[in-house]
Amino acid sequence: ATFAMVLPNFPESAREKREPTLDDTNRTITSNKNIFIFVFLVLCVTAASFNYFEKLWILKSSSSGSSSGIIYGSAINNNGYINQRDTTFQNTPMCNSSGECGEDPHIPSPRTVYSAKTKKQYEMWWEAHAKLKRSATEYAERRRNSNSNTTNSDSKPAMILIGDSITEEWLGTSMGKYHEPWKDIPQIMQDLFVPRYDPLVLAIGGDQTQHLLWRLQHGELLDGIVQDDSLFIMLIGTNNIGSGSLPEPTARGVIAVAEYILQRFDSARLLLLQLLPRGPLESFMPFIRKVNDITKGEVQKLQTIHGQERIDLVDCGSLFVKENDLEGTGSVNMQTVHVKKNLMPDFLHPNAKGQRLLAQCILDCIDGSC
Repeated sequence: ATFAMVLPNFPESAREKREPTLDDTNRTITSNKNIFIFVFLVLCVTAASFNYFEKLWILKSSSSGSSSGIIYGSAINNNGYINQRDTTFQNTPMCNSSGECGEDPHIPSPRTVYSAKTKKQYEMWWEAHAKLKRSATEYAERRRNSNSNTTNSDSKPAMILIGDSITEEWLGTSMGKYHEPWKDIPQIMQDLFVPRYDPLVLAIGGDQTQHLLWRLQHGELLDGIVQDDSLFIMLIGTNNIGSGSLPEPTARGVIAVAEYILQRFDSARLLLLQLLPRGPLESFMPFIRKVNDITKGEVQKLQTIHGQERIDLVDCGSLFVKENDLEGTGSVNMQTVHVKKNLMPDFLHPNAKGQRLLAQCILDCIDGSC
């Protein structure tokens, strides 16, 4: 059998190859351009959505607390894109130029993408918090099991020091890790505080008011720690200002922590330290002074509510500034302040000499010279 393929008998002109015209070229370019724009927009939307849900995931995890293992542990480590995208933290500032912040100073919050500069710092904060929880548990257990031996440190009143890196210096650590520049400071606590008190330090470097408030509500401040003669030493708020918070919300955050302590422990005494001067940028000083002024007025209200003997406001700032920066009353003129570098080498953290002066200022207030 013979098979044959029969092709349509197109006219010769239809089978000839037609040369593309200018219109054809323009249509092709326009079509390719539209495709490129479409693909570009899809990629932009995808990237924006990815970044949004990434932040949402971290913030949602943050609000749930660490007890579920979401904040620090398997969820972070098992999620590959979180581990690989440190830019989520770096590109999310705490506050914008208008003073609007991702965390509210008077609402309890752990560290989030807003307040942690890197993923490593984020994880270190949770490690430090876990370490302080263990210390608080051991401290409470030791005090509960104390005997009547008057030579035992457990018979002394509890002194709970709470705050940020300036307070964490008493441990010689920064975010829970040994810090060489502060290695001599724990001995100062032994020399000045331990003879009279049984100290417990609950502080993490870089913390703001909302972080301290959250930590106290999540395992660091146990009922077995505080007794009738317990004393709180509190210094917090400078990192709020340093992160862009305005003075009013910062002061509100300071008072929120103070109120929490006074309401939860109805017999403990609180010494609230005013924010210390910081430099060398004089732009910080008006903000710090305003925070201190607002705090002073609010402390007077707390004294009326809870009793004047239960809360004192301590001003140790004059110790760290040059004599010509003091006003006639002996308080700090925050407009022209120059921090003493021999006491604050980085113009923020007291060194060992500065911490000894600060400790003596605290003891003087305890003895009635606030």
